[in-house]
Amino acid sequence: LGDVLTYGLAALALLRVAGPDIPEAREYGEKALANFERMGADALAAQVREALLPSPTEERVRPVASATIAALQRVANVPSS
Repeated sequence: LGDVLTYGLAALALLRVAGPDIPEAREYGEKALANFERMGADALAAQVREALLPSPTEERVRPVASATIAALQRVANVPSS
């Protein structure tokens, strides 16, 4: 039970950070959801279901995230003074 719970909580955290559009995050989230449902952990299953839904703000956040990543990549190649 401990490993299943740990897996599920880690998958939920990954979904919240990476988002459900990342294939691995979605796969792990779906497995965690099945485990939580089988365990009868309704509250945790509901959180995973919610995390699997596309975020309504995802479309607005993605360009900002892409621009931030590009800026960080440029800065990472600048020699430190």
